Amino acid sequence: MATASRAAFHAQQQVRCFASASSSSSSSPNFPNPLNAPPSGVVSQSSASVQSGLAVGGLGLNSLVRPGGRQSVSGIVATVFGGSGFLGRYIVNNLGRIGSQVVTPYRGDGMNVRHLKLAGDLGQIVPIPFDMADLDSIRRCVAKSNVVINCIGSKVETSNYSYNDVHDKIPYRLAQVCKAMGVEHFIHVSAAGAHPKSPSAFFASKAAGEESVREFYPDATILRPTVVFGPMDRFLSYYAYVGGKLYGIPMTRKGQRKLQPVFVGDIARAVLNAIADPEARGRTYELGGPDVYTEAEIVELVKKHTFHPYLQPFYMNDTMARLYGKVIGGRRTLSHDRTGGLVAAGLNTAAMFANKLSLPTIYNPDMVDQAHVDLLTHANMPSLADLGVEVAMPLESQIDRVLFAHRYEQPDRFPEAQRMRADAQGNESH
Repeated sequence: MATASRAAFHAQQQVRCFASASSSSSSSPNFPNPLNAPPSGVVSQSSASVQSGLAVGGLGLNSLVRPGGRQSVSGIVATVFGGSGFLGRYIVNNLGRIGSQVVTPYRGDGMNVRHLKLAGDLGQIVPIPFDMADLDSIRRCVAKSNVVINCIGSKVETSNYSYNDVHDKIPYRLAQVCKAMGVEHFIHVSAAGAHPKSPSAFFASKAAGEESVREFYPDATILRPTVVFGPMDRFLSYYAYVGGKLYGIPMTRKGQRKLQPVFVGDIARAVLNAIADPEARGRTYELGGPDVYTEAEIVELVKKHTFHPYLQPFYMNDTMARLYGKVIGGRRTLSHDRTGGLVAAGLNTAAMFANKLSLPTIYNPDMVDQAHVDLLTHANMPSLADLGVEVAMPLESQIDRVLFAHRYEQPDRFPEAQRMRADAQGNESH
């Protein structure tokens, strides 16, 4: 986003938010209380201790030990934006298992988030519909919370949301409303490689989002994961899926981009510890795993563990890769651009087919610029260990679990099945 337009958006949002906040304070709105919190003026002992702990910066890591598990009462009331996503559901589960109350705002169909209710005791996980353009709906989501965690992000732009919309405007709006509502602690999940002058629109928007959060919460905790792996991820599963469809994975820099994958469960633990640790206030953490790989080495690992005989990287230079990205992933620019795309030219039918054939999640032009950023942690930045995660999960200990559904061979030809048959034959011979 240009600096002038970004400043204009911020000024407009301040007028909207604080004008509404002042009017709501005079009229004392009665927000819905889905969490069954005690009436005004009645505060439980555990809730009072949590409120005082958060006010001075944190609860202490010992507060996360709850012998009662999900039936205990941690006193934490958290709103997790993006709770239905890949990382969000792990955060919700970790909060629920210590007896926290968790609000999970959602768009669209509530059926998409109902599985999150199993993360906590009865009634402790509360899905609430919201619209990012509706400030009142955001207020309802954070009205009872003492911690707000923002996990909203997108790897691709769509016809409705650009990178700046998702990574800058949304964090700005959330932090603005949370500050007006008196939320004590704001945790923002950004990305390693975020830099305001990055040639990648993805990383530049991530840096802008951090600035937006800091504008309202100088003491916010910002987490920058490198590249995240785990079941149903968009890292290892991406290579397996694209390799299975195209037999060639588009790649620049001859596959020498360096990556430091981090396990999704380790990030969720770090988020929980950031709530409790007073030292986490106002700090930015870079979260990476124990091992560093090149992108070509990742592809070889995926090939090995999916038993795919034809999976190979497809190397391109930057010019060719950008052209390939515009053809394969040109969803916004080719079909939905109202000013210069196929719709503007009156070719609505062609636009429809272009939209169907467009696959921005497989490759898009910004991925070329992203590939020039190595996703590594820096020694001078706080890390997972500073958030109490001393031993990070190595990628190769989880890769079979992640890629099991992407195996190329038939199930009866898996190594596990062959070993079972050999054992059965050995038992029959005895």
